[in-house]
Amino acid sequence: MRDMDLSKADIAKSFRVSDCNGGLTIDRRHEHYYQEQCQLFVCDTSYADFVVWTGQSFHNEWIQKCHAFWEDMLPKAFHVFRVGILPEFLARCYTRLPLQDSKGATPGPSIAIDQLSESTSLPLPNKPVWCFCQDDKYEQMVACDDQNCKFQWFHFDFVGIASKSKGK
Repeated sequence: MRDMDLSKADIAKSFRVSDCNGGLTIDRRHEHYYQEQCQLFVCDTSYADFVVWTGQSFHNEWIQKCHAFWEDMLPKAFHVFRVGILPEFLARCYTRLPLQDSKGATPGPSIAIDQLSESTSLPLPNKPVWCFCQDDKYEQMVACDDQNCKFQWFHFDFVGIASKSKGK
């Protein structure tokens, strides 16, 4: 692909650009477009350049903010930040996955949300939390063996576990 022509349909498809009115343009349904729009609004920039270069072809597209797109995407982007990025920043939830509790302890809330809000400065109601996702539902969970862990128990879905391991 490195030295191929972008005008070839299969190459353009792999770069998520499509032929529109005789020219290539980024696919508005592709993740690259979503990423560009989020960057424009988060960085408060009026436009961005979307560039594809293959060595033989070059495509540069000027992308402007789309306010209607952002109004639809902001709640979704905030959810990704709250559930994916913030837990990693504060507690390394993804790079240090918790282990099953070797003591067979019963899961229970180990921190109230108002305690969490002191460190995150988020206005949160006072209720027990099972997991960093702040869901109060008791579901399949895994315990963290780290004595200093603020939560101690995490939902399988939140830490990417599909099912309980069978063990030896």
